[in-house]
Amino acid sequence: MRYGRAPVTGALALLALSGLAVDAAACGVLLVVSAASAQVKPAPRGAFVGYKSPASGMHFTEGIPIRVLADAIDPGGWQGKTRKMEAEETRFYVDGKLVATVPPLPTGYNYFETILTGLKVGPRVLTLESTNFGGGVATSDPVTITIDPPARRAKTLTLAQDLVLDGATDLDWTDTVVDGKGFKVRSAPGWKGSVVIRGSFVTGLGAWTTPGIDVKTSGGSVTIERSVFEGTGAVFVGVDGTGGMTIRSNEFRSSNLIQFVSSNPSRSPVFRATGSASGTKVFQSNRVGAGILEFEGMSGWLIGGDTDAESNIFIGPRCVLNLLRCRSVRVIGNYMHHDYRGGWSQGFNLYCEGSRDILAEHNVIRDSSWLVQSFPGEFRYNLVVDSGHNWVRSLDTGTTLHHNVFIHRSHGGGVNSGIWTYKGEQDVGAWNNTFDCGSPVFRGFTAPIIEVSKGCRWTSIRNNAFLNVRAPENVPPRPIVDRGRNEKDTDPRIAYADYNCFHNPQVSKAAHYAPGIVEGKPGAHDVNAEAKLTLGRIAPYAVDEEAVWVGKLKVSAVLAEYRGQYTPAAGSPLIGAGDPADGKDAFIGAVGPAGCTRADDRFGKFSVKQP
Repeated sequence: MRYGRAPVTGALALLALSGLAVDAAACGVLLVVSAASAQVKPAPRGAFVGYKSPASGMHFTEGIPIRVLADAIDPGGWQGKTRKMEAEETRFYVDGKLVATVPPLPTGYNYFETILTGLKVGPRVLTLESTNFGGGVATSDPVTITIDPPARRAKTLTLAQDLVLDGATDLDWTDTVVDGKGFKVRSAPGWKGSVVIRGSFVTGLGAWTTPGIDVKTSGGSVTIERSVFEGTGAVFVGVDGTGGMTIRSNEFRSSNLIQFVSSNPSRSPVFRATGSASGTKVFQSNRVGAGILEFEGMSGWLIGGDTDAESNIFIGPRCVLNLLRCRSVRVIGNYMHHDYRGGWSQGFNLYCEGSRDILAEHNVIRDSSWLVQSFPGEFRYNLVVDSGHNWVRSLDTGTTLHHNVFIHRSHGGGVNSGIWTYKGEQDVGAWNNTFDCGSPVFRGFTAPIIEVSKGCRWTSIRNNAFLNVRAPENVPPRPIVDRGRNEKDTDPRIAYADYNCFHNPQVSKAAHYAPGIVEGKPGAHDVNAEAKLTLGRIAPYAVDEEAVWVGKLKVSAVLAEYRGQYTPAAGSPLIGAGDPADGKDAFIGAVGPAGCTRADDRFGKFSVKQP
């Protein structure tokens, strides 16, 4: 596995404006061109600038505008004009030439956006600079994108008006270049036809606040395969009846026409599926560079699959899997990176409000305020990386979390707790998870790992490894398993807690369990020793996401890397120290020792056929 560099700060000389055409008006972005400057100051401590979108490895098409968004964080920015911790301006470069200077958006927070046009075919290198309070300049790592020649297919369709589907008319775009010219595809009430978009290139449908495709059939099906959506409005599809939905091997590029609102996490779906469809429903092998994937009021979806070939790759702003009031959905083997930093309020990654019976396994889930929100069902064998506030916030009654690795590597303060239940959840269980909270780069994870608020009830917390919690500055550390903040009662909230490992040398005086939170005497068989893992920690988390995006680095390889990292070494106190009630050779943590034959030792074995 190859690892990238951490963001750097420093002083790059400003270059003269290249004359590249930039149209920012389409997004309401105020565009200002500044003079070149030969003298710069180093960035203040903690300042960061980097591309939110696009990411390295992404492709775009010559002649179609490319939207670019930047994160520009400045811890001292609250002293400036906006009173927000954001840079005073951000400068966008293409191949070393300044193309746009963008000040903060008055109605947003950490919202720096512009539109690039005129980029020629070939690789293009994008970089950023930000000027922060006091004049210090931060610089970004480069992002390399590729501009392709205009798309060619066997057929071409250019719309001159909205395309309205009625009766039993089918929509069949096979091997077609579609140019919507700002028009949209919609269905009339009672439409009974089907949608087939296969091997096509779709652009120009809809607008920033208008979907490009908005159809619902009461008798047909929807198949969208091997197609590219670029510079086009969102795709909304619905199926009622016995039909199915197949959304497979498509690319929804980051330059699509979806409007972001930094304070509104529900905005910006790029794809939405609705309806009572009882047929097969799969969302597999897709790449999404921006926008929410929303499934509403449906059941029976398979999102991803059991092999790398079926993994979805979500990397970009608001790349959220949103399951609203869904039932019996399997989310398997996906790479889910919601590119999130402060200012874009309420970042989620896997959001399941009102849903039931969800299985999430073998996924890589990275970044957000709350990576997993309102999860109902079984959450197992996942790698969960970094959080703004919580890894998991709210679980449904009866939910179980087991054999997951939760790590904290790349963010600073603001953490509230690891897993937090606060809505009266009952019968929640967590076993055989590894929580590694220490970041040598930032202040690390300073709060409880499990927080159980009043009215909630957990059945079991066992066989978990709680590692590397750090001390908050000038504040006594809270217990590792604690009540809700400022709750002073002594009522029990956990039926059973034992056979866990605690190794948190920086908070050695922190209680393992809040007094009275566990019925009876907790932790009689807990391990209080260094876990002795095989490879030690990799920090910061820096998986080569360009390789993930282009398919060279598979989800199975990322998970296997972290399995190797968290495998107990010979002599580890985790080996054989699990709850005997869990059977022979029960171990502590998410990963069993070398040679383990237990059927539940499956973290990091995605895409490996099980016996």
